[in-house]
This record gives sequence, C-alpha cells and structure tokens, in this order.
Amino acid sequence: IDNLLKKLENDCKEVGKCLAEVNTLK
Repeated sequence: IDNLLKKLENDCKEVGKCLAEVNTLK
C-alpha cells in the first residue's frame, strides 16, 4: 500500500490539495 500512496503523491504533485489528502491517509 505504501507504493500506492507514493504513486498517488506523484500523480497529484501539481495539485496541492491532493497532496494534503494523501498525507491524511498516511
């Protein structure tokens, strides 16, 4: 699942709020 989060982070790098959402999942 860590790999999945990393992929999400990379996919959403341009969208700041998306990164925030990913961080909440960690």
